Amino acid sequence: YTLANPYENSSINESSYIPPLKMTTLTPPKRPDITFDVAPEYSTYLRKQEDYIQQLEKEGRTCREELARLLSKVRQVIDENDRLKNESKLNGSGIETEEEFLSTP
Repeated sequence: YTLANPYENSSINESSYIPPLKMTTLTPPKRPDITFDVAPEYSTYLRKQEDYIQQLEKEGRTCREELARLLSKVRQVIDENDRLKNESKLNGSGIETEEEFLSTP
């Protein structure tokens, strides 16, 4: 499929025709290797910073995973608590609040 020239059969000359832009896929930039000439102490410093950034990213992922596990556990505890409250009400214990529960011998 080709696009028709919109200026065909018009009074505008052919040199003013601008073809449609081609869509390109954008890819995220790669981390550049340090290949330019810098003083050795800067090169070492930059490499250490890259390593530190990678370590922080790894720790961030670990923290997010641990937080997700903890939130899941909290949800389980809340669900169990709700279930036990409902059972308690159905069994007629009459304990409906935390204060009443804690004051019960």
